[in-house]
Amino acid sequence: MKKSVRIIIVTLMYAFCALFACGCNQTTAKNNAAFRNDGGATTAPVGTVFMQVKTPDGGYQGSITPKQAQNSSSGEDAPSCEDWEPAIIEYDEPYVYTPYDDSARYEYTSETVNFKTVSGGFTQAKGNGEFNDFTVTGTNSLAVCGEETSFPYGTFSCDVKTVKGYDTGIVYGLSTYKSMFWESGVSYYIFLLSADGYVYLGKIDDGVWSVLKRVSYSFNTVDTFNLKVVYKNYKSSCYINGNLLIECKERKPLTGTRFGIRGGGSGAVFSNISVTNDYLI
Repeated sequence: MKKSVRIIIVTLMYAFCALFACGCNQTTAKNNAAFRNDGGATTAPVGTVFMQVKTPDGGYQGSITPKQAQNSSSGEDAPSCEDWEPAIIEYDEPYVYTPYDDSARYEYTSETVNFKTVSGGFTQAKGNGEFNDFTVTGTNSLAVCGEETSFPYGTFSCDVKTVKGYDTGIVYGLSTYKSMFWESGVSYYIFLLSADGYVYLGKIDDGVWSVLKRVSYSFNTVDTFNLKVVYKNYKSSCYINGNLLIECKERKPLTGTRFGIRGGGSGAVFSNISVTNDYLI
């Protein structure tokens, strides 16, 4: 083979290798850009799941699927509450975890907590728990603790026997300036057995009702069901008969600390009411 031909062949081989290396570097750069998670503008390939960072209180923060991440930054109103597991959608505004102190202890007994009827009617009778048992005697009945009582965190549980066609549940996060109220001019969360056959975690914010989470659950008007809310750092974990059904944490939570019971129809019964600062999971 002539020397000039060998030189041409070697030159072409070097050129081919250089072009191949350049293409690989460009592909790698594109992939690296796609997976950046440092605040820069990125678009992840479809199906990618970003790494999630565990927060101090046991939740997760970070993007989930690109489709959901894109929706959260599309300009549409983001929902006020997302399932806490497995992730929180990464909103345009960073999720802020404020310092949280749950070291203070409160005493919750029938001697220290006075339930007041603020709507409808109840009768009371000595029960097996720390508090009296309550039976609803009217429609739209609500009984709450006094302003001197604080439940900023802990566990609130109650056995509930509901009635057909009405909602029955427990109230917390309550704040109001009124002495008599149902929903108008008041703010609170409510975890309830609904008349439509669902379990709801609802929110009334200055009289405006919204559903934070709804779960289908089989219950009846014959048996008694234990409702329990574990409330920690504005995160609500809601149980029925020991089964976790709903976990929810809002970006803008209510800040009230009063609690109570709510029954829509006459005949509903609340028993074994228990309130503690401990997290009874």
